[in-house]
Amino acid sequence: PRDRKAVLADLKLVYTADNEEGAAAALEAFRTKYRKNYPKVVEKFADTRSLFSFYKYPKEIRASIYTTNLIENMNKQLKRNTKRKEQFPNEESLDRCAFCHYSDFNGRFAHRTHRGFDQCRFGIELLFDEKYPAAKPLRVGQGA
Repeated sequence: PRDRKAVLADLKLVYTADNEEGAAAALEAFRTKYRKNYPKVVEKFADTRSLFSFYKYPKEIRASIYTTNLIENMNKQLKRNTKRKEQFPNEESLDRCAFCHYSDFNGRFAHRTHRGFDQCRFGIELLFDEKYPAAKPLRVGQGA
């Protein structure tokens, strides 16, 4: 659309709101404003049950949750790795290749902390303990 920047700016108000109520209000304003000109776009936001689930987590990590940059990067690297190999003899060999890629990726980044997670580690652990009381998560630096 011609007013793409304005549409994106209004949508950004939804996912950068301070809380879920503010996000819901911003989304409703967005839907009202663009319902006539972009009905298909507005229709995509009709079911909001899981849209605001990232607001349950600390503010420091919300950007990591609502974006897909990490996943896109990981999948882009997998695509690059599989293109090097001209063909796979069967589906199982492709599965092994993908497993090795993701295993290697996890190994390389196992000791890195993503932006914001260090600041709210304690809060995340409390959320995890509430949701999974029987589980004893391994903390960074602990062995199995």
